[in-house]
Amino acid sequence: MAYASLNRGFKSVALTTQLFPLSVRPETLDAYELGLKSTGVDRRLRLNGSVFYYDYKNVQVTRYVFAI
Repeated sequence: MAYASLNRGFKSVALTTQLFPLSVRPETLDAYELGLKSTGVDRRLRLNGSVFYYDYKNVQVTRYVFAI
């Protein structure tokens, strides 16, 4: 059995809570995957494999700053 998958995910717009609010673009992820599942030798051997690629755009990272 062979399979292919294409998925898209997103994280909506974020707003900061600092003194000067800053809006950012939504983060998106396009995920591609190809795979193969096979059984052989009278069902005694099973081979599974897949390759994937993630394409991130506008990655949002959270940063915490602690003042002492």
